[in-house]
Amino acid sequence: MPKVHGSLPIVWDDALGPAYAAGAGAAAPSYTVDFIAETGGNANELRLPTFSETTNDRVYFTVQFPHDLYIPASGNITLRPHVHWTFNAEPTDGETVVWELNYVIAAANATFAATVSVLTATAYTTTAAAEIRKHIITSLGDITMSAADAGPSMVLVGNLKLDSSSTIAASLVGLLSFDVHYQKCPIGTDTEFA
Repeated sequence: MPKVHGSLPIVWDDALGPAYAAGAGAAAPSYTVDFIAETGGNANELRLPTFSETTNDRVYFTVQFPHDLYIPASGNITLRPHVHWTFNAEPTDGETVVWELNYVIAAANATFAATVSVLTATAYTTTAAAEIRKHIITSLGDITMSAADAGPSMVLVGNLKLDSSSTIAASLVGLLSFDVHYQKCPIGTDTEFA
């Protein structure tokens, strides 16, 4: 029977929301901008969902948390959503990228809130360095919730967009992935065949 090993540290893991698993709505990012252009005429271009803050481009997703989610007997748990993204082309220096997450979350058999919560990331400001195709990770802040409200198979429903305060030019920001760090305990058995 698996059990939590109290002498080992609690560790972090990802609950994943890959970019192409996210659904696009009426204000969808573009899926026609090349991340890496075709070479040799054999349709080998690569594309990412590409955002513009002026059109409220957004993607919709759900993230289900695994059963190994660490839930203390009392107190709170902390979830850390973040965005993996890149630039499809070199941005102008001094422009900003600000991501916004709108979400609700509920454990199994619990009720989702009727209104969304909002997390807005700190602005990323472009620099004079070459940033095209750089893998950038931006934290959206913390989601803190009561341990009593958390549970295995808990689901976060949300949308992700560029905040309207962003100053980045259109068609430059490509989404790689959205995910949420959560804590879990090392799990295993005391003996090989137990």
